[in-house]
Amino acid sequence: MSACFSDRLDAALARLRAAGCTSIVLTADAAAIELMFRERGDQAILFDADRTRDIAWYAGDCEIQAGAAPVPVLSYARGDLSFEMALDDGAPETPPGTEARTPAPEPPEAAAEEHPRPEAISSARAAA
Repeated sequence: MSACFSDRLDAALARLRAAGCTSIVLTADAAAIELMFRERGDQAILFDADRTRDIAWYAGDCEIQAGAAPVPVLSYARGDLSFEMALDDGAPETPPGTEARTPAPEPPEAAAEEHPRPEAISSARAAA
C-alpha cells in the first residue's frame, strides 16, 4: 500500500470537497472502520448526537455506513449527479464527476432551427 487507509481517505475527501461535492458517504466493512480507529484514534469516528439515529461520521461531514464490500467506497453527489469511487491503492487522482465541467453541446433541434432546411429554401425560391 502506498499510504495508510486514513491518509488516502483524507486526500480523497479533500479533493471531493474542493470540487464542491456533497452528501459524501463512506461504505466500509468492519475491518476498514477498525483500521480508521487505529490510525486516527478514538475521535476519528463520531456517532450522531441524535441517539435515535444509528449514524457515524468521519471528519465531520462524511457519513459512515457499514457494508460488506471488499474495498471501501465513497459515494457522493455533484449537482444532480451521483458518483462512487473505490478507495483502493488505484483510486484516481481526480475522482469521477469532479473534472472541470465543459459547456454542454448545443441540442440538435436548436442547430437545425438556425439553418433552414433544404426543402424550405426550395419552397422560398419557387414562391419568388
